[in-house]
Amino acid sequence: MLKKTILIIISIFCVLSMSSCKSNSNYTKNNEPGAVLISSYDDVVKMKTSNEKLIVLFTLIDCSHCHNFHQMLKTYLNTHKIFLYEVILDMEFKYQEINNKVNEHFPYLNHAPTIYLIDENKILSEFKYKETDKLELLFDKWVQNNKLNE
Repeated sequence: MLKKTILIIISIFCVLSMSSCKSNSNYTKNNEPGAVLISSYDDVVKMKTSNEKLIVLFTLIDCSHCHNFHQMLKTYLNTHKIFLYEVILDMEFKYQEINNKVNEHFPYLNHAPTIYLIDENKILSEFKYKETDKLELLFDKWVQNNKLNE
């Protein structure tokens, strides 16, 4: 009888252990490398209005936050298959004209770096840079929530 009880307890423990190891999400990370692809604003707008799914990164040349974000991306993209189309705004437009030029397609773009997830000509999600030592964790959470690295 004692052997039977011990066997039942061990069986229950094994079943509970296996079920607790299951992930709560269906996220399966793709470990292949990704990249940042420099693109023109006009090309990004064409992709957006052609109902393509894309991730757009807006930056400025002399932006320290953009530089910090790029440093994080260098490491992150080595093991995450994500492709971001980068538009360097002050290479496309005079600095004073940026807001007026991008407002039609990206009305809430008001600082750099900012990332938009776009699909079917709609902005589905936005990631705004935050100066923190947990930037990679925040970005990875955004990637996972939007299922971008599957």
